[in-house]
Amino acid sequence: MTIGSNNIPSVPDLPRKEFRLGSLVERVEAPGRADWSDIPVKSGIYVVFLPPNVSFEVSQSSGAAVHASPAPMAELYEKWNRINRRDSTDILYIGKGANLRKRIRALARFGAGKSKNHGGGEWMWQITQIRSTKLLVQACPSGKHIPFEKWLLDSFKKQHGDWPFANRKGGDGWEVWSPFP
Repeated sequence: MTIGSNNIPSVPDLPRKEFRLGSLVERVEAPGRADWSDIPVKSGIYVVFLPPNVSFEVSQSSGAAVHASPAPMAELYEKWNRINRRDSTDILYIGKGANLRKRIRALARFGAGKSKNHGGGEWMWQITQIRSTKLLVQACPSGKHIPFEKWLLDSFKKQHGDWPFANRKGGDGWEVWSPFP
């Protein structure tokens, strides 16, 4: 199976949503308490990807994500080109959460520089148009978020020869799960 944002498998009868990553970061930056009720409180995965109209360009800094550790630009371009040399992709990062609402809120807070507590995906904040990227959220059965992410990451690496751009390693554990029978 080809792994791209347009064919991440959906899980029957479980929520699937798409957001502009910048709109999630803007919720954190806005005064007052943000409403996160449109993101499910369920196990699942999320995928950050480049929409067709957004180009891949990186900066030396992580912008507002002040707690991220930037990588050298040459290394980032080299990884992106290496991944796309085997097969073109729009996926930048694959993550998971036992509680998607809590995990995605932590991601947005990290991107806005308001928290240090989102491990993973730091390099994506060096993308100059990161706020224009999209975030796909797919819920899965309770407790299957770790093996679902592992299956996606393993499939991605098999196809592209490396983990997605902002993933530094593969999934956890040994179990894999996909919504396919």
